[in-house]
Amino acid sequence: MKKATQPRNKTRRKKAPLWKVSLRKGRVPFVLLLITLGLIWLKSQNVLDKGMTLVHNSIVNLSEKAGFIIEGILIEGRNKTEKEQIYTALNRKKGDSILLCDPSEIKDNLERLPWVRSAMVQRRLPDTLYIRLSERKPLALWQSKKKLSLLDDRGLTMDTIPVSPFRHLPIIIGEGSAEKAPKFLEVVLKVPFMKKKLKAAVYVDKRRWNLHLSNEVLVKLPEENFADALQSLVAMEENQKLGTRDISVVDLRFLPHVVLQMKDKIPARPNSRKPGIGKSRGKEA
Repeated sequence: MKKATQPRNKTRRKKAPLWKVSLRKGRVPFVLLLITLGLIWLKSQNVLDKGMTLVHNSIVNLSEKAGFIIEGILIEGRNKTEKEQIYTALNRKKGDSILLCDPSEIKDNLERLPWVRSAMVQRRLPDTLYIRLSERKPLALWQSKKKLSLLDDRGLTMDTIPVSPFRHLPIIIGEGSAEKAPKFLEVVLKVPFMKKKLKAAVYVDKRRWNLHLSNEVLVKLPEENFADALQSLVAMEENQKLGTRDISVVDLRFLPHVVLQMKDKIPARPNSRKPGIGKSRGKEA
């Protein structure tokens, strides 16, 4: 009789260490990357002695040979910012080690540029540096103490940028006007003819606005509900063509009544039978 065979004990193979698997499967660059990033972090924390610094430099050199160098710089969102300013802020060029780039440092440098509101910087390994900019948008010119400064769409001045290329923008005048201008102009510039005719907006006593148009017409807006007053102005422009008449002032502070002042004449009191036209009920404020 044949002897019964004993079942063999199946033994599980132990998993090889990650570094051995990496060596067998050609993942040396990946392991090298992890080590390099770790050493770069330690160096940034000032915990490397001279010996470790030499090791760090050697591994960085190896990582460059493995392909971790800057081959491309991808920039998105650039409109007003000069390329030279961006490259100066990077302080890096093609062929430099991408692992030695500090995204947070580059971000800080970029956000110091006059046109840059915010920046995002990424290392896209193995060889691309990605930058996305969010730039400030010019809104108006702000006049303070007879000096003009460019104003952005959040009401912040851009003092280092020359105003000469932006003379087409409306001028904002008055104490506290810079902070109020973005929301105010957002409403005003929705009026079709205002984009071409608005020359200046004066903030009166921190309460209301006067509009100076390019056809030398002054429009006095009320303290409240100025958007409704603008709609009345649109209707008047469509029906009466303000620019073709000898009107110098359109006073909308006392709606539904409108007071018109003719050039070099006393304020006109139009026929009260016309809707929305009547006598003024108070002094200018």
